[in-house]
Amino acid sequence: MVYRLVEGADVFVQNFRKGVAERLGMGYDTLSEINPMLVYGSATGYGPDGPDAHQPSFDACGQARGGLMVAATPPNAEAPTLVSNAVSDQIGGIILCLGVLGALVA
Repeated sequence: MVYRLVEGADVFVQNFRKGVAERLGMGYDTLSEINPMLVYGSATGYGPDGPDAHQPSFDACGQARGGLMVAATPPNAEAPTLVSNAVSDQIGGIILCLGVLGALVA
């Protein structure tokens, strides 16, 4: 079903951990053979390479590693403050969208 959809698609976006899309037959190499003009967007928590590339990531992980929790924590607080409304997930999605749009324009 995915392959049939990809044949006529402009964009494919996935946010699996490293290696999962390939294992499922939905990696860039496979899908670009079906549709060479496909824009392939990949959202990862820690990037495609590095020691944590295989690790799952969640909004709180992005806030902690990006420094947002520290910036949002009042002085003398006992624990870091988690910003509500999944702001890291939202920003990640917005940046991915901008990349996809840029690729479509190119």
